[in-house]
Amino acid sequence: MDALSEEILKEDGVRLLSLSLDTKLDIAMATIGLGAIVTFLGLYLGLVFLISCAAILALKALSESVDQIPKYQILRKIGAEEKEIYRSLFRQTGIFFLLPLLLAVIHSVFGMKFSINMLDVFGTSGLEKSILSTSAIILLIYGGYFVITYLRSKSIIKEG
Repeated sequence: MDALSEEILKEDGVRLLSLSLDTKLDIAMATIGLGAIVTFLGLYLGLVFLISCAAILALKALSESVDQIPKYQILRKIGAEEKEIYRSLFRQTGIFFLLPLLLAVIHSVFGMKFSINMLDVFGTSGLEKSILSTSAIILLIYGGYFVITYLRSKSIIKEG
């Protein structure tokens, strides 16, 4: 259906009629632009918060590793193998990073359901590719922080 607006202009005492016509295609193209803007802002803000949170988690885990050096030295003295110590450190770091990620995933599932419903009103569909690619980027960044944190914690404990 076309959106139609009329304006009556007066020029030198003569009434002129000006018509503005928006087709369905024009409206669809405008909503694509809106979807792109919303996606860009969401990605930008999401990545900024993700990097900030992952950095804070990493710093917290690394500072705890420094504080736990005496505990790991005691484990070595009582005969724990290095492999077991590193497995324990991996699990501890994994849980430390996994719980916030799990909460974020649960929150995102419900948020995406709402967002998809809102964007369907504007005629935007086919967001599955962007959702999957964004999820892959998030997992790559978050996983990178996890791996770097584990390796640095491992080296801190090894040196201690």
